[in-house]
Amino acid sequence: ALDQFTHQVLNKLGVPPNDSSTAVDVLSHANLRGVDTHGIDLLPGYVNRITQGMIKTKPRIKVLKEGVATMVIDADQSLGQVSSRFAMQQAVNKALLAGIGWVNVVNSNHHGALAYYALMAAEQEMIGVVSTTTSSNMAPWGSREPLVGNNPLAIAVPCNDHEPLVLDMATSLLA
Repeated sequence: ALDQFTHQVLNKLGVPPNDSSTAVDVLSHANLRGVDTHGIDLLPGYVNRITQGMIKTKPRIKVLKEGVATMVIDADQSLGQVSSRFAMQQAVNKALLAGIGWVNVVNSNHHGALAYYALMAAEQEMIGVVSTTTSSNMAPWGSREPLVGNNPLAIAVPCNDHEPLVLDMATSLLA
């Protein structure tokens, strides 16, 4: 019911069904993993950013540069889940051909818990590494003002007959 509600909210704001499905999948995945800070609780913030024009509901995601194993994508201020999922799909495709896939995304938005994208690679028997930058949200030691980001990182490693080993963290005390 919560997933359906989230779809309805995003669709009413003009997000196409495929894109809202991606966002709901990523957000629900975080909740199901117990990472509620990056789950459906983020919806009000996304609604606010969409209504303020900070997130485009119908972006034109495009490839800016491409090599055999690399790619740079302009997300055109899309929902971060949409551009990040696309980027990891491209990285996996490149890794299948070249042994490694490295994709950078520019002009995106918050994309939720990084484990989701790292696990996309692990499901293909690959090691997935995902990182991002953040705005200044931590004060360096001795400072009173936030000057550095907590720059999250996720790594997922396939483990034969077991669930993948997953690290999903930020460099701050709290995400």
